[in-house]
Amino acid sequence: VGIGVTDPSQGLTLKTPASGDAFFIKDRSSTDDIIRMSYGGATDEGLLDILKDNAIKIRFRANASSYMIGGSFGIGTTSPSEYLEVNGGNAKITSSSNVYLSLDTTQTNGDEWHIFNAVSGTKSGLQFKDIDTSKLVMLLQEDGKVGIGESAPVGGLVVRTDDVDATASANVSQ
Repeated sequence: VGIGVTDPSQGLTLKTPASGDAFFIKDRSSTDDIIRMSYGGATDEGLLDILKDNAIKIRFRANASSYMIGGSFGIGTTSPSEYLEVNGGNAKITSSSNVYLSLDTTQTNGDEWHIFNAVSGTKSGLQFKDIDTSKLVMLLQEDGKVGIGESAPVGGLVVRTDDVDATASANVSQ
């Protein structure tokens, strides 16, 4: 069966019109759209909208930003208790450059924090940064050295504050 084509190649083939949205699934009790399929303004770029009360709540675009408004998203769960919940597995962020997780509160005097996997030369480290003040608060280096208020710890543990500098190194074995 074909819609918009004269020679369907599959069991059901739908072809988008030259302009405007392509296909709609309407609500059973109103004239509202609940699913809209189209192209995203670029040739061969698919677009899928899921709507509620004719407002887009979920948008998937093949070659641009996708989003979800309202509700929670679960992976491995049918009842997520947070905006994003991963159950029964791990989450992974990969990149060919430095990667970070951003934690940002919009409350008054709230700071944005990054947990940052940073590579410097041949070493990598896990950094905790206050982005609003551009301050590295803590660094965990891959060689086990820890810096609190220090970006280049030379001992096992280096603590640096505005008032006191303290450096401690220890070897502990059992």
